[in-house]
Amino acid sequence: MRAWTKAGAAVVAAAGLVAGAGPGSADPGDPGRRLVVKEQSTAAGWTGLFGRPLATAGGERTWDTTVSTDGRYGLTVSGSDVRQYALSRSSARYLGRTTAAYGHTVVARPGRSYAYVLDRDDIHVLDVRSSAPRKVRTISGAFTLRDAVITPDGKTMYVAFGGSLSSNKGIRVYSLSTPSAPRWVRTVPLAHVSPSALSLNRQATRLAVGYNLVGKVQFFTTSQPTRPRSLGSGTAMPGDNSVSSMVFSPAGTALYVVGTDRPYLTTVDVATRRVTHNKDYSSTFGRYTDIYDVVMTKSGTYLYIALDGQEDSRTVAVVTRSGRSIAATFSGVLYPRGLSVSHAGSSLDNGYFASSTSSSTDGYYVGFGKR
Repeated sequence: MRAWTKAGAAVVAAAGLVAGAGPGSADPGDPGRRLVVKEQSTAAGWTGLFGRPLATAGGERTWDTTVSTDGRYGLTVSGSDVRQYALSRSSARYLGRTTAAYGHTVVARPGRSYAYVLDRDDIHVLDVRSSAPRKVRTISGAFTLRDAVITPDGKTMYVAFGGSLSSNKGIRVYSLSTPSAPRWVRTVPLAHVSPSALSLNRQATRLAVGYNLVGKVQFFTTSQPTRPRSLGSGTAMPGDNSVSSMVFSPAGTALYVVGTDRPYLTTVDVATRRVTHNKDYSSTFGRYTDIYDVVMTKSGTYLYIALDGQEDSRTVAVVTRSGRSIAATFSGVLYPRGLSVSHAGSSLDNGYFASSTSSSTDGYYVGFGKR
């Protein structure tokens, strides 16, 4: 759920993921083998670009990923560490790692400078300007951190916090004027417990907060970045679907919402804050399939959604924004979680995902795109 840009999750993999020999890394945790995605089209010209196994210390699952705005670097976070990779059109090269005891979300400032990892009640500040991420500071004090987003100018960070039963909930606003030392500015109250997702439009004028238990989305105006103002108590999702991820359209006029109760892709009109469309993928992927993440290409033509249900529905799907139809799926990778999209280049929208295997001992870092 982030830019260098947020977009955290899973990918529909091309027709075959084939283990092959490849150069290893000096890092003892790297298995020293490369996963090759066959250069084989699946639909509408979509094809896998590359794949690589990820070793995660202690067998922890990989939860999230973020890609730099220029598409050259990527970060993944698991329940034990944060890893940095150099990305190209055909490879992901491991650079280094640092520890994060219970990390689940990673966001980064535009460019390649500092990243921020949510780790239960702490925020770890990482210097990512060199090969291995370096932890320079840990910020404590908020209860149950849920999600974070950074404004496109890299000056402000919003962090949602709050448990399912606690009245201690809100959005903590941080100034990133000194990126290595985020400064708390204020806490903005929330209408409901259990916030689960944040999304900021590209214009940085609207912030959306998704809720897990109540199945709602609450909007805030951020015309004054450090003073978000609520625009109501929230828009109810069809079937009270728990919100797991959201993304705004390029113009900021629509919000696309996914959840983990039902395989719905719900569209909310930002001006009226009303649901205008709800696509149910139960007949395609199964009623009990969860959608963990959603991101959008730079052009806004396609959405990528990460699905996890029965074995045949653990995939990343490429969805057309106009008709919400499935343009392609990439299969063969289990437990997709974090999706990211690189907005570098004019025509090719590369996507990336971090995913765990069935044994939860390692994962895959895979790139894909449209030729």
